[in-house]
Amino acid sequence: TIIGDTSVKRLDRETYTVIANTGYQYNWWLKRGLGTINKMGNNVEVAWTKSWGTDTLYCQEQTGGGCYGDTLQLIVNISPASGEDELDMEGISIYPNPASEFIEVHGSSGLLSYTLSNMLGVALSNGNLKEGEKINLSGLRPGYYFITIKRNNGMEKNYKILKAN
Repeated sequence: TIIGDTSVKRLDRETYTVIANTGYQYNWWLKRGLGTINKMGNNVEVAWTKSWGTDTLYCQEQTGGGCYGDTLQLIVNISPASGEDELDMEGISIYPNPASEFIEVHGSSGLLSYTLSNMLGVALSNGNLKEGEKINLSGLRPGYYFITIKRNNGMEKNYKILKAN
């Protein structure tokens, strides 16, 4: 078993450990490479510097004779460092607002998901959209609504929109 924290923030440094066997070496690596590894035998320090998301830390034992033992794995969830989630959502804009027939979401290079809700938080519609795609508002009554925009990395932000006549 690999011992260490499975929920970290980007820019954290964490130490992970396996129980040492005399005469064994330990090979460490990351599946997605979201961090930088400093190998120290049966311990490894990982600086989670690259991005946020989920990565898998692996450790493989190797005997002095070159035979490989078990490959252990630990799934680690990396969340944004303080303030990063807000910065990630800064570039997204919704217009027109107020709107009568539709709104467009801009400022994203990837796929987004959205949920359109009334002021009580009841979801009215949801789906996926790309840069510049329109969300139809024509079936809604005039008033205020919330739209939650979520990036594929899990970051989300709520926007208030006004549906005009």
